[in-house]
Amino acid sequence: MSLARFRWAVVALALSLSACSFGAVPDTAGEAASPQEAAQEERPSPEASSPEAGPAEDALSYMEAVGAGISRETMEEGLVYAHPDHPAHGYLQQQADVLHANIVSGYLSEPDSVELRGEGIQICRSEGCTTFSDFTYVDGLLSDFQVNGNPVSENFYPGSASDSRDGVSVSVASSYYSFQSNAFMVILDVETAPDTGASVTGSLHTGDNGTIADLDPFSGIVGQDYFAPGAAGQVVFQYQDARPPGEIEVFLSCAEGCSGEVGFTLPLG
Repeated sequence: MSLARFRWAVVALALSLSACSFGAVPDTAGEAASPQEAAQEERPSPEASSPEAGPAEDALSYMEAVGAGISRETMEEGLVYAHPDHPAHGYLQQQADVLHANIVSGYLSEPDSVELRGEGIQICRSEGCTTFSDFTYVDGLLSDFQVNGNPVSENFYPGSASDSRDGVSVSVASSYYSFQSNAFMVILDVETAPDTGASVTGSLHTGDNGTIADLDPFSGIVGQDYFAPGAAGQVVFQYQDARPPGEIEVFLSCAEGCSGEVGFTLPLG
């Protein structure tokens, strides 16, 4: 397994009701605030906690989930150890999604060995080992760390753009650049209308500097690559020598309910 969503803002609309009378309207602009109002104004607003360095052993349960390699659900059990507002949470979710995509494509995996080594944690399998270190925590939950010396926070990008046309909806779930394999992975959520079916046929990545990267010829597309009418699922793209974040172009071939090719351009980061 290569080691390499977020919240909707809810807006409450308050309706101000005013009453009119035939008498004079008192001028209250110069009145002093009540004690309760004054106390509320003086109370400092809560500030978000800052990440603090912590011991590697506190991240063991999280890392055991990273190396579980059995199912997406098993890996997702480790999300309780990661802060939902920080990269560690998104990183594990992405690893779980990539594992599931590989399983859908017929590539099975086995659990990795997870071992505490000094101030780091090493996860190994037949292809080699990866070292995790420099763990930081927020409110006791893992927030960030380094993978072979590269901070997750500098290489993980949460979900960004979405688009919809011709009965096909797509949205970027997340993306991550792996220095170890020099690969950039993008997870795409795809959903089709009840009368539309389509197949994923290809993708290109364009870096911020204009460099275009093709899909990896061996593992460029994994996961669900055909979506029947009314279906939803994920597909993972892997690009070689990509310079993230940039943007991706995604191409789908219509099989039912539409015609020709449906293309999307989605910015990342």
